[in-house]
Amino acid sequence: MSKPQHICRIFTCLVFAPLSVFLVGLSNAQGTAQTKPQEEKIRSVIQQQLNAFNRDDYDAAYSLASRHIQTEFSRPEFEQMVKNGYPQIARSSRAMFEKIAFLETESRAVATVTITGLDRITITADYRIVWEDGKWRIDGVMIIDQQMPISYEPD
Repeated sequence: MSKPQHICRIFTCLVFAPLSVFLVGLSNAQGTAQTKPQEEKIRSVIQQQLNAFNRDDYDAAYSLASRHIQTEFSRPEFEQMVKNGYPQIARSSRAMFEKIAFLETESRAVATVTITGLDRITITADYRIVWEDGKWRIDGVMIIDQQMPISYEPD
């Protein structure tokens, strides 16, 4: 191989290798960019429901639940279920969103949220989220961890 051909091949590698890495990264970023707005909408629905619970607005909280939940529970049963089964969610002081994972289809997701109740107990919950009627709705909550508050009493 002559020297000019060799230099030309080196130049081609130097130009196109970084370009291909850039394009692969760009396509991954676009995939991420497309899910970001959906993640924000999911966070918003969960936060709206937590805010509604804190205002004792169970009508608003119930409207954010999926058809499945609304079929399983009447509005008064929903309120009692939340207050009795999920006291930290019924009265929260803080929520931190950890991750959102989309399931086999883009119409289902699981959002992991760490919530501290007014009772100072912190729970980590997986929210099942479904896409219904052009909106994200909450289809269930499972507590996956609970931490009791640390108490300190001075001597």
